[in-house]
Amino acid sequence: MRISDWSSDVCSSDLSKDTTFLDKWSGIITPDLGEQLAEWLNNGAEPVKCTDCGMLITANTKYSVTQIAEKSSAMFGRILCSSCAKKAVNNEQAPTVSE
Repeated sequence: MRISDWSSDVCSSDLSKDTTFLDKWSGIITPDLGEQLAEWLNNGAEPVKCTDCGMLITANTKYSVTQIAEKSSAMFGRILCSSCAKKAVNNEQAPTVSE
């Protein structure tokens, strides 16, 4: 579909949103992620992103996006994706110079 086919139905503010965070996206748009993106487009609610790498937080088979954000915030003091959370755990377990 061409932009001209649907552009009259789309608010111009929707077209001005910064979507560069999706440039690196190679995953599947799940229903949970689809809801986040729709909420962002319709109401300006930013999708949940990893504080460290900027990638979108996506639900997994165990946790929703909200649960992942809450759990990582409680554990690390910031919202992290699973990759960055693993790195943070490894960094915490690494011996320091004083040890």
